[in-house]
Amino acid sequence: MLKKMIFYSTYLSLLGCQTVNPNGSISSNLLSSPGCPDKPTVSLSSKNVEQIMLDQNIITKSSQVSSNKHIGYTFAAKAGEKLNYSTDTNVCVWVFAPNNEIVKGINLPKKGKYTIQVAAPQGVKTFSLQMSLGSTLKSDLVTMEDPVEKSTVIATTVAPIPNTKSQIPARADSVQKSYTATQNTSRISPEQVIRDYYDKINNQQYDTAWDIYPSTVKEDLNLHPNGYDSFLGWWTQVESVRVIRVSVKSEDNDSAIVNFRGQYSMKNGRLLPVRLRFYLDWNQDNATWYVTQIKVRTPN
Repeated sequence: MLKKMIFYSTYLSLLGCQTVNPNGSISSNLLSSPGCPDKPTVSLSSKNVEQIMLDQNIITKSSQVSSNKHIGYTFAAKAGEKLNYSTDTNVCVWVFAPNNEIVKGINLPKKGKYTIQVAAPQGVKTFSLQMSLGSTLKSDLVTMEDPVEKSTVIATTVAPIPNTKSQIPARADSVQKSYTATQNTSRISPEQVIRDYYDKINNQQYDTAWDIYPSTVKEDLNLHPNGYDSFLGWWTQVESVRVIRVSVKSEDNDSAIVNFRGQYSMKNGRLLPVRLRFYLDWNQDNATWYVTQIKVRTPN
């Protein structure tokens, strides 16, 4: 049985440019807030462009930008290489291919010189941008800022075990416990559920990703006014999700809490750092974990 649930989000699956209301709910102001245009409105000045060399080693560049002052980084790459970049600052990032077309996603289509252009959606922003080619940015870069949280309780059974201790000899009872522990190895971990969820999002398998929520969440018009279309309306604005860290905070037979840290790359060029806490309930009938609420996690 699913426990009584309190829902904290409009879409439950996203945060990005969202704010937490005093009553604890999350509302999206993504569409109404000043965002990044599809293309930059300011041309790069040659004095604000730095030539860099990128490979599998991560480099970090820091500077200050505004809506009028843009910073650029140029680098050489081959067709098929992957550009990885990350920042915790709310800035706009555009990547231009050698033919001056904007690159969507991390796959570089041509051989030649690429340009990364950085700006602030509004005001002045000081940023640090991590960049590399060909390999995923390592999560150990953020270990000092976001230490791994260990599981406090590990699930031991899928279903309650009858009290037969008085009827079974001690050795047989030991064998039964061992057999139960073996059964639990086939139960998917809540951490993997969250990782699979974002894999589906990145592969645009939105309909199966939607199934991470129970019907009570899907059918709640306060959370999803247009049902699945509300969910789809958000995720089609996201180019990709970079998963930095997923860790189980706690887990027992019926529920689990999973911490998530990642970055949403929006199709309008914005990079949104995200820290979430997923609350999951185990559904015995369907033998699966359902996400019942999500909260914003503040940096440690």
